[in-house]
Amino acid sequence: MKNKILNLVRDKNLYVITLIVLVFFGMFVKMDFATDTYNVFMNLNMTIITHFASCGRFITAGLLFIVYKLKIGNEVTYIASYIISILAMTLSVYKLSNLIKKEVKTTIVPIVLSLICILNIFSIELFMYLEKGVIVASILFCVMAVEKIVKYFEEKNKKELLLAILFMLIAVTCYQGTVALFIAISLIYACKHSKKIKEFIINNIIVAFCYGIPAIINLVTARVFFVNQRVGGEIILKDSIIKVIAGTKNMLIQTYLLFPKYMYLASFILVAILIVILAVKKEKNIKLVAKHIFNIIYIVCGILLATIFPQLLQNTESIWFVARSTYAGASILGILLIYLFYNFDLKEGIKKAIIICSIIFMVIQLRYFYKVEIDHYILNYNDKIIAKQIGSIIDEYEKNSGIKVNKICTYEDATISYTYPNVLCTGDINITAFFPSWSRVELIEFYTDRRFERVEKNEKIEEDFSKKDWKYFEQEQIIFDEDTVHICVF
Repeated sequence: MKNKILNLVRDKNLYVITLIVLVFFGMFVKMDFATDTYNVFMNLNMTIITHFASCGRFITAGLLFIVYKLKIGNEVTYIASYIISILAMTLSVYKLSNLIKKEVKTTIVPIVLSLICILNIFSIELFMYLEKGVIVASILFCVMAVEKIVKYFEEKNKKELLLAILFMLIAVTCYQGTVALFIAISLIYACKHSKKIKEFIINNIIVAFCYGIPAIINLVTARVFFVNQRVGGEIILKDSIIKVIAGTKNMLIQTYLLFPKYMYLASFILVAILIVILAVKKEKNIKLVAKHIFNIIYIVCGILLATIFPQLLQNTESIWFVARSTYAGASILGILLIYLFYNFDLKEGIKKAIIICSIIFMVIQLRYFYKVEIDHYILNYNDKIIAKQIGSIIDEYEKNSGIKVNKICTYEDATISYTYPNVLCTGDINITAFFPSWSRVELIEFYTDRRFERVEKNEKIEEDFSKKDWKYFEQEQIIFDEDTVHICVF
């Protein structure tokens, strides 16, 4: 263990990867806020902790329980989560690159392939929540499980399978949206270590069990011990399929506006075509060419199925395709590149071309990430300014009237907005905390350092507000009634 730690510390690649990870996510060292964050900061109690547990996210629930019991401050909680997320992402990329290095005897190629696979175009949303440390840690445990699967394929030691299942159990209790990555990477090795059809079937069954057993344990535990709308409710199969098809198109074509339209889809299709061309040139036997074609179709379909299938297990109303819950869908390009380098002795010219194209790909990705991140802090700032303005108006009313305001009610105007003008908003990314009904009051409470009692809406005020359509915050959006403040969001 001591030697392993020393080798890790001495490995320059670790520091290169750390630097790249910081280039992509270093901005998050400054505390950021999702809509959920205000709720956790202002209302951290057993109800919120139980909610995370009801979603099967037991590790997040356990850590929040510790924060709750020890009364750990918001900033300390955030920084700890951020540090864990950076370490987890770095180690995930590093471990996968070392795995690839066993097959591809170069330095830069394994790092580039690992980055495209792990630090993919959907990874940005994983860093936009308070529990980012636990979410990204799930990726690390998936990679660790892959390491064990690879060892099993090589050594046939059943102990490695048990460790793979254990790591996957930890991964799925951290966050379910990332665990399809295990399938994505493992399929390469299932194909690689299959000389015959029987071996192929057995290897895929093993991978499926290592993925499925922890997932079933997690799902059953959540259903038996907790009540949650995502694992309960009605499943209307026809409507679910329609939503899944639409979500898949959005994922592959629009890439949730996190990458140029069609570019990601075109990228992995081009790699797939390159594999077929090289297979035709390399293999004299048509069966071997057919095998490569089958493998790439199988890998792509396997990744998509593992990414999409969990959506069908939710009730129809809860199906929601976003970057964080379909993270593995953005690993297809990296997986196909790994397959390419594993199976073909590429000429130096082709290697350099792939590396250059990959770097250009990641530069474009970085540009989109920075747009999302900068807009995220602009959104947080706008929320803060408006919340403080509301606080100042309440203070002035109290000063002039002599009445202490301790009750609050919120309303919506005719066309409530998800976000602010010129802010990139996609899925749950960069939604103003004034939009969801369950984070508005918490946002105001956080920045005014006050507590308010929630009261029922006044029908007359609600009707008047519903006829308005504000584009910016104005004082007319606030009405006082003795000790109650009525606020309309726009």
